[in-house]
Amino acid sequence: MRPATPSLRRALDRRLLSSTIAIAVWSCGGGSRGSGGKVATAPETAGPGLVVRETGVGPIDGNTEVSVERVQSLLPGYEVKGEPGFHLTAGAGPDVHVSMNGEKLLIILAAESGGALEVLVVSPSVASQARWRVGDQLTDPTQLAGCECLGIGLTCFTKGSHIGLVLDDNCARNLEDDAMAGGHTVSREYRRVESGEPAALATLNGRTVRMLMWKPRGFGSPRFETAAPPE
Repeated sequence: MRPATPSLRRALDRRLLSSTIAIAVWSCGGGSRGSGGKVATAPETAGPGLVVRETGVGPIDGNTEVSVERVQSLLPGYEVKGEPGFHLTAGAGPDVHVSMNGEKLLIILAAESGGALEVLVVSPSVASQARWRVGDQLTDPTQLAGCECLGIGLTCFTKGSHIGLVLDDNCARNLEDDAMAGGHTVSREYRRVESGEPAALATLNGRTVRMLMWKPRGFGSPRFETAAPPE
């Protein structure tokens, strides 16, 4: 299986970015509302059983068929619906969004095979085996092995782990601004972070965790599971 081309990498980053935009629109007023126009929030018990582990998110793993029907059968009592995503190919299905009491918890991205490509955890109601939680501040960056700059933000991980965290760092925009200004300092610093230099990772201390990301393939392995299209 050949590695994905740069164009496929950019395509999935755009798909992830489109899901992030959907989160932002939802949180600014597109979600379920109760009386008085207030956003209905989930109780502290929201997301029971939804723990991010190395093996998956709750009952969802790399072999799970990403469809509304299948995810709903695995998560009875949750609100499950399909949302348009940026598809790499015509064979990739819509993203599946999981909520409870109006609070969005997960966004499941479908792979070409129909299984889970990645799961984005967007709520602090979902716990993590890695002890990271959405909204927390990173307090021990020394445990990280490196980061990747994706369209949704700077995504960091422990090498070989299936659990990554997306920080409040718009690295793509920062790199673009640096390039437009003709500079190299910002890109040089991000390269140090991506390579896992301890001093560079230490600068991430105190950053807020915006999302968690679970991947069937561990971080540090090839990012795309699909083969490049035939030439």
